Amino acid sequence: MARDQYLAGLILGVTLACAIYCFALGVTATWTLGGAGFPISQVWFLMLCLVAACVLAGTVALMFSTFLHPFLAAGAAALVLGLPALASLALSMRWAYVVPVFILGTAVLKSSFKSPGGLFWFPVGLAFLETFFFWALASTIFSRVDIAVEVE
Repeated sequence: MARDQYLAGLILGVTLACAIYCFALGVTATWTLGGAGFPISQVWFLMLCLVAACVLAGTVALMFSTFLHPFLAAGAAALVLGLPALASLALSMRWAYVVPVFILGTAVLKSSFKSPGGLFWFPVGLAFLETFFFWALASTIFSRVDIAVEVE
């Protein structure tokens, strides 16, 4: 098995776990919120937003873990995910689109009966595109890392 396939398998595992959770959450929300008048299409769009945000965040963390100690990788991933969020709050909302985890999470957290939000697909597509980019970068880095350990 090639290293890029190994990393893709890890990402696929995270994606499937998150998708199963969001599917169960979506079924429950459709049953409970749909009956109360919340738009069902919005429920499933928000579940897709959650999956896209989780997969992107996981892939960013995986990319850093290919060459950094786990504690440093977690810190670096937090910086990559957090700095655009801070910049969007302090400067301009456009910064949230650099790594769209924050804007996807905000869409989920701010959704309510009074304001269910719209179906804005750009951040979802961008998140999946960046997931592929970070996987490709992780594969390139991991292919150059020597994982053989000398036995003494």
